[in-house]
Amino acid sequence: MAEHVDVKTAQVRLGHADPWMTLAVYARATTSADREAAERLWGRFGGPV
Repeated sequence: MAEHVDVKTAQVRLGHADPWMTLAVYARATTSADREAAERLWGRFGGPV
């Protein structure tokens, strides 16, 4: 999550019975989060970006 709150904590705070509901409603890949993930994975498995 962009706010750096783990799914379980968000689930409980929002009153969802299932973490999949939380993800279905609120999770989305932002451009910056997607880029950061790509950079981290490439750095770990592929080399410099």
